[in-house]
Amino acid sequence: MKPRRDYDTAKLIDASIAVLRTRGMYVAARMLSEQGIPFATAQRVLRQPSLRRTYGDAVIH
Repeated sequence: MKPRRDYDTAKLIDASIAVLRTRGMYVAARMLSEQGIPFATAQRVLRQPSLRRTYGDAVIH
């Protein structure tokens, strides 16, 4: 999978993973949905966060 070029989306995805850990799947998925992230992308990221793309050479934390 290619590295992500959009830093703002990378930060949003990173934040959603943090929300997933503290508030659960529903809240994290809704957060992404409200920001226009396609359902398939949100589902993949939230169900398999270890497989997410990186921004350049580093995961955004």
